[in-house]
Amino acid sequence: MNTPCYRDLLGRIAGFLIMKQIEFIGKFVFLMILVLTFSYTPEAGAASKRAFIVHSYESNHVCGIPQSNGIESVLRTHFGQGLSIKSHFMDTKTINSTAEKMQAEAQLVISAIEEFKPDIVFTIDDNAFREVGLHLVGRPFPVVFSGMNGQPATYNKRARFLDDGMRPVANITGVYEKLHFRTALNVMRGVDPKLKHVVALLDKSPTGNAIRVQMQKELDENPADTLVTFKQVGTLSAYLNEIDKINRDNSIQAVYPVVLSIQNDQDESIGFRDTIKAFIQKSEKPGMALNFMFARLGLFGGASVDFGAMGRQAAQLGAKLLKGENIQSLSIEMADEYLITFNIARARMLNIAISDEIIGAAVIFNHMEIFPVAEQGDNQLSQAGN
Repeated sequence: MNTPCYRDLLGRIAGFLIMKQIEFIGKFVFLMILVLTFSYTPEAGAASKRAFIVHSYESNHVCGIPQSNGIESVLRTHFGQGLSIKSHFMDTKTINSTAEKMQAEAQLVISAIEEFKPDIVFTIDDNAFREVGLHLVGRPFPVVFSGMNGQPATYNKRARFLDDGMRPVANITGVYEKLHFRTALNVMRGVDPKLKHVVALLDKSPTGNAIRVQMQKELDENPADTLVTFKQVGTLSAYLNEIDKINRDNSIQAVYPVVLSIQNDQDESIGFRDTIKAFIQKSEKPGMALNFMFARLGLFGGASVDFGAMGRQAAQLGAKLLKGENIQSLSIEMADEYLITFNIARARMLNIAISDEIIGAAVIFNHMEIFPVAEQGDNQLSQAGN
């Protein structure tokens, strides 16, 4: 059977089979390309989503921007370039700090939301949630808050969005801003083993009042050996006066300054940049930073809330909602991440030594961003504080 004709027939059959295999592979590859091209892939942005972010603060605020950056980064990961984001900055710590102005600004925001027709709304910090978020209960889109200081149960009395077990029953959930204050005290004691007394210096705004309740709640749940006293101020003169009193009180080793909005002598609202600058210029004691960005600006530092991580945590909740998960399964979460940060320029200014062990676990800032680098010599700032 090994004749030339037979061999030719076998060759033809083999060639035919090879051509069929090549044809099959080609069709398979073509089909796979079609599948990859037209299948839904979130990262490629095939699904169009619209998110509206409401900021309590102005557009460059170090409490708001890290949160919104965290929100956007996570949503982009899930939904790609198909994501459309619109932001509104309510500026409630300076320009719109009165109740009347906040409410008027909130009406503008709600109108903008209705015009934008979002798939989801995020609110950043309490003023945005209280003045806007609570008015969106029952809307056809979810609302996710980030950085809430006020107690959820208190807000629930104004507009019911939680059941008796604090689980969502409407269209609202989010991330509560845990201060990690007990951890902050432990870190500060690591720097100064003689730490016995800390003053929490707060403003009298709704946020300042909420932070005081938070701090006391965290201390009640996990008592500290360190004495913590609270001072709240509403004006710049009262603020500077309290700093002077703290300087002269040898029983106080550190301050926890969170003064985000107070009135100056012209009855104008001033914000955190002015209050932090005044604290650095006037205070002779280290300022523990609530927000790691406060240490970057010039406060001494310690264990601080990671605002970027908090925004990312809120966005993960939002992504689940946008993908169809039931909000009743997504309870309010605590902000679970913190950072240890120190500003070395401020430490040198205060003549405070930080051990290598603590430094090794911390994010370090070598300059005080609130001041130009040329002004950061010890002599200039010391003179400014006198």
